Amino acid sequence: MPAIRVNMRTVVNAASIRREQYNDAEHVVIPSYTLPANVVMNGGLYPAAEIDAHYLKLEGTLAPLGHPVVNGQHVSAFRAEAIHNNDIGAWNRNVKKVGSRVYSEKWINVNVAKRTEGGKRLLERVAAIERGDADAKPIHTSVAVYVNQLDAPANNDGYSWIANIRDIDHDAILLDEPGAASPE
Repeated sequence: MPAIRVNMRTVVNAASIRREQYNDAEHVVIPSYTLPANVVMNGGLYPAAEIDAHYLKLEGTLAPLGHPVVNGQHVSAFRAEAIHNNDIGAWNRNVKKVGSRVYSEKWINVNVAKRTEGGKRLLERVAAIERGDADAKPIHTSVAVYVNQLDAPANNDGYSWIANIRDIDHDAILLDEPGAASPE
C-alpha cells in the first residue's frame, strides 16, 4: 500500500514567542503543539501509540514557510527545489511529548529570514504579535506526516481509516491559512 502525505495544522500560542542567541546569531523561537493523541483528521484516526512511536523524528527537521510544492505536488521539505523555494532559516528543535500533544519549537535565524520575502513577512508578523497589535493575524503550523492507511472497522467516530505513520517530514510555518487542528 503506498503511503500518503497528510498535513495537520495548529495555531501558535503568540504569548510564548521569544528571542534567543544561538550559534552566534539571533533567533526567534516559536513554540507550537501538534499531533494531539487520537486526533481524527482528513478522514483518518491517528492513534496515540503511532504518534508516540514516531514524534521524535520531528527533531532537527526543517520548518519551511508553507508546505513545499513542486509542479503542483507536495514534496519533502528536504528536496532541493523545496529548500530553494520555502527555506526561511527555520528548523524544529526541543521536540517532546507534553500531555497528549507533541511540543516543538521553530527556531528562526533572523539573519537568514531577512534574506527572503517570506522570511521578512514572518518577522513582520512576529513583530506585530510581540507589539500586541490587535489586528495581527496568528501564526499556524502544519506537520507533514507520511502514513499508510489501514482499513478501519465500521464506526460512528468520524474516520474511515487508521493511520500507520511511516515518517514525519517537516513542520511548516503557515501565515496565510488556518490550522486544521487548532484549539477551536
